[in-house]
This record gives sequence, C-alpha cells and structure tokens, in this order.
Amino acid sequence: MLDDPVLTTNVVDRIKETLKSTETVFHSVMSEYEKQFASIDDAYLKERLIDVKDVKSRVLENLRPKRQKRIFPRGSILFAKELTPSDVLDAISCGVLALLSLKGGHTCHAALIAKAKGIPYLTCVSMPNVSNETLKGDIILDSINGKLIVNPTKKTKLSYLKKQKEHKLLEKILEKDASKNAQTKDGQSIDMQANMGKNPNFSALQKMGICRVGLLRTELLYLDQDLQILSYEKQLSDYREIKAQSNDMSIVYRLFDTGGDKAETGEANPALGKRGIRYLLKNPVVLERQLKALLCSYSGSCVSIMIPMVSDISEIKLVKSCIQKIYSNEKRESLANEIRIGAMIEVPSAALMINEILKEVDFVSIGCNDLTQYVLATDRTELDPNDQFKWMHPSVLRLIQSITEAANKTNQGVTVCGDLASNPVSMIILIGLGLRSFSSIPRNIPLIKKVIAKYSLKQCEKLAKEALDTFHAAKAIESIEKKIKKVLESEWK
Repeated sequence: MLDDPVLTTNVVDRIKETLKSTETVFHSVMSEYEKQFASIDDAYLKERLIDVKDVKSRVLENLRPKRQKRIFPRGSILFAKELTPSDVLDAISCGVLALLSLKGGHTCHAALIAKAKGIPYLTCVSMPNVSNETLKGDIILDSINGKLIVNPTKKTKLSYLKKQKEHKLLEKILEKDASKNAQTKDGQSIDMQANMGKNPNFSALQKMGICRVGLLRTELLYLDQDLQILSYEKQLSDYREIKAQSNDMSIVYRLFDTGGDKAETGEANPALGKRGIRYLLKNPVVLERQLKALLCSYSGSCVSIMIPMVSDISEIKLVKSCIQKIYSNEKRESLANEIRIGAMIEVPSAALMINEILKEVDFVSIGCNDLTQYVLATDRTELDPNDQFKWMHPSVLRLIQSITEAANKTNQGVTVCGDLASNPVSMIILIGLGLRSFSSIPRNIPLIKKVIAKYSLKQCEKLAKEALDTFHAAKAIESIEKKIKKVLESEWK
C-alpha cells in the first residue's frame, strides 16, 4: 500500500503545499482514505478499511518522535535552569523530593503541577556560590519561605526537621475536618471546586466533600503527544474513562490550552503567540476532533466545555459553529443532549468586554495567573512568589470585581481558578469582592476551609475594600496573613 505512487505523491505534494509536518499531512491523507473505504458498499473492499487504519497507525508510530522519559534518583532534590511540565511529571514519577529552577515563576505551569502533587518547588533562585562540590552535603529547600540552605548547621537542620514534623502533623489535623462544607463565620456558603490535570484522583476529592471539578486541564493529559495527530478514538476512550472514574461528577473540560510556557513553540514571545483558542482555530482539525470526542463521551447527558484564552467574541462564535457542525454530521443520540459553554477570562480585552461575552456563554472562569501577567505586563514565569502585592495588585482586583459584578447581575456562574483561588490570603479578599465559587488545588482546600470559617462576610468586604486601594493594599494583605498565622497556631495548640 505504501508503494502506491498515488498515496506517496499526494503526501509529498501536500507537505510542499502546506509546509506542515510529515506526520500531520500523512494523518490527514490517510483519514481521507478511511472515509472513502468506509463509504464503499462492496463488503470485500470495506473490510480493507482495517488495513488502511493499520498502515496509518504503524507509519505514524514510526514518524512520531519518541519522547524519552527522564530518570532521576529517588529521594533527590532536582536542580535545573528551567523545568517544563513534562520534566516535573517525570521527576514526580521517579520519587524526587523537591524541585529548584533558576528560571520560572510560582504561577508557571511546571510550578502549578508540582504544587498540585505536593512537591516543594523553588523558582527564580540565584545560586552564584552553588557548585557540584558544594551540593555534596545536606541541602534544605524551604518552599514556604523561599529559602535554599546548602550545608546547614546541625542546629538549623534540627530546627527544620522539627518544622517538617509539625507541618505533616498539621496536615493530618486539617484532614479531619476536610469533608465539612466551606462557609464563612456568618454562614455564607462557598463553593469549593478542584483543579485537575493528568491522572485525576476523584476518590480523594470525595473524601474532602468536593463534588465538582471546576477546571480539568485537558492538555496535561497529552503532554508527551502531538495534538496534530492525537486521534479522536484515543480522546474518546480517555474522556469516557474520566467520566466513569468520576462517578458522573460535574467536570468542566478546558479545551487544549497549549503554547505559552507549557511547550517549546519556537515563537519569539510564546505568551502572546498561538495560545489556547488561537492555536485551536489555526488547527481546526484538532479543535473538531476534541469537541467531537467530548460530545460523544457524554452521549445522552450534559457536558461542560471551557474555551481558553478568549480575547474576542468571534472566537466563541467559531467554537459554537464547530459544535453545530458536529451535531449536523453525527447522530444526535450519540452526542451529549446538553452542552454548557464557558469562557476563560484571562485577557484584558475579554475582561473589558465581559457584558458582551456573557451573552454568548453559560458561565465564565477568571484565570487570574494569566490575567495578572497581561494586566501588569509581567511574565508569569518570572513572578516572585513572595511579592504578594504584585499578584494581588489593585488593578487586577478591580478587573476581577467588574467581571464578578457583571456575571452576578445575569445570574451566570463565575469561578476563579489559578493561584488566587488556592491561597487563603487572596481567598478572603475575593470573597469580599463578591465571589462565591473557586476552583483550587485539592490539597490546599482543607486549609482554605479552616481559614474562611474564621471570617464573616463583613470582615471580608472590609479587607477587600482596603485591598482595592493602592495605598492600603499591602496593609490589608499583611492583616490577613497575621490572622491566618494565629488560626494555624491555635489549631496546632
């Protein structure tokens, strides 16, 4: 079959014409042959469809570059200039204890994965005096206070061993009340949802009383695969498995948010390049394949889909057109009977056009990590984790407040995801701004529940008002931090 000059010429000509990769073009050409064979009435020729699929699969397997899993020593601390999400997942699977990189911020995606897995990760670290020789002794990586201690004294080491023991004990104490409902001191219910990525653990969520996933990052399911040739069948199988494991838990699937700091794109400025929906609209086959897989995996039920990196209303309309096309081409009973469409509000243009966007979607989610970097013109991979004033800057909070007010007026769902939704300090301020729904890192939720139970709505609103004021923002943040420290100390006692 591969000796057929019609096939090979077609592939070569199309590569020259489109300038796309060999595997992308070969996948496209063979998919066309599959459709042709599937439509043939002759039983013998129709049986050859399996041969076509087999050839396609085997060739693509050989064309696809093999990503070698990196092996790291178990129980080690990994030092690197920069870490990708794939590096972090490899390190975690090898049993690495902690991560440290010269480049990267606390909201970069590598850091978010590490936090979700409970792995200490220190970024933007200056190590002028660190060498292979100095690293032969003991090392303490304190990700809470942003410290790296090389060759600590015996006194320092004993102090940190005590802190480590106390921290583990505190986690166990918090776990006891983890299943309680989240609410403020005066009884205002707070909807706590979970952020999930690769290998989602639904049983752990149920133990914490969490019944919804507010953000499932679908791109993390396929970090080591080329989305251009990722098949519909593979995605359908994976989404069905997720649905079954979740026991029909409500899940918001974010469409592939590729680009940015998640993978090497070759762009001069990936953060402003073909990210999220921009990438998908430039690659309509990838978009249609994912949408079809999601719709078919929820046949007869409701599926929630979120569009990432929306910057213009036309992007939402194009996704809706693609969905309509799928419903026109497929048997309706094989698809979801209800679809909820949401938009990630993480670009200033979307935040400013929120009233118009709400007319096109069922719900919105505020992506505060990207919103912060675009509003402040600060690379999220370089944000200092200790500079809380910057990542709770009044300009960002004012935008979040306006988005929240607009969504509340129309009774449409609005959720915050990202670092602000996983930090007890910022949570208090966001509740004061009118937000009631958050999608957080699961392991942070017990602490968040404990902290917000100590504040009334009136207290939250007072602190939020101070945080919106440029001159009092730092004071409001410091006030919350002090109270949280007291809360933890009282729990410990």
